[in-house]
Amino acid sequence: MQSASVLGMNYPSKSLLRRSGAIVVLAALLLLTLTPFAVAQTAPETTSATPRTTYFEVVRQFKSVTCPGESLEACTSGPSEQLKTIIRERVDAGWTKEAIVKSVEDEFGDRILSATPRKGINWWLWILPVVFIAGGAVAAGRLMRTRAATVAVTDPGQLPADLAPYVADIERAVKEDE
Repeated sequence: MQSASVLGMNYPSKSLLRRSGAIVVLAALLLLTLTPFAVAQTAPETTSATPRTTYFEVVRQFKSVTCPGESLEACTSGPSEQLKTIIRERVDAGWTKEAIVKSVEDEFGDRILSATPRKGINWWLWILPVVFIAGGAVAAGRLMRTRAATVAVTDPGQLPADLAPYVADIERAVKEDE
């Protein structure tokens, strides 16, 4: 491991600190960038489209109309039960999933969808977190670079002459403690 000695103590070198700091920042950026996509993924499409599976696939795409923060599937309030009944009737009538979702979305608007649609102004909801994370990574990199530059003194001989008595006192105290 590369190290530098300051006042008789060993510290990691600047290049090692920069590399390890950059790796940490990149790993955090990657983790934070991919998390929303992992959460937003839906279940894979099934090949057997029975009315029961179609019904559940459609119901899972909606939030409750009356229970804040709950899915339509989990809510048991009267209006939610009525909407589930309408969806069940449409599935039994042979409607496609897309047609059912479109009709419910037309009636209630985007706010009923479980996942925010990536269109119009909603794109900002998907783009801004990535922009903020990238900006934070750049700011963290610059901060680390300036902090590393302030700790650049590696040889006590490079210290200003007026600090020599203090350095001698510190080195004497360290030797006494050993």
